[in-house]
Amino acid sequence: MSSIKIKTQQQQQKAVVVDQFTISTSNQELEIEVDCAEDGDFGSLYRVWKGMRLIGTYHECCDADGWKCLPIDTSTFVPCNSEEEAQEKIISSYLDSRLV
Repeated sequence: MSSIKIKTQQQQQKAVVVDQFTISTSNQELEIEVDCAEDGDFGSLYRVWKGMRLIGTYHECCDADGWKCLPIDTSTFVPCNSEEEAQEKIISSYLDSRLV
């Protein structure tokens, strides 16, 4: 875990930064931040940010059957085997949408 910071959201909800990392592509570096906020429906809801832009969310399934992610450009949850896979699918979707 990189650093822990408290970040106030518009709804005055506190979110804890759980990860920050840089991804290098062939022509750029992307700084990605993941924070976590409590959600009434999903429990711990992890949000993936590229700067100030939300690029997706993910959460652990209640029945301990893995994870589900929702890239911001889709309307269907995608099943994942791990938290890392959820992050990868969200970031890949974001990068793919930028190529179109």
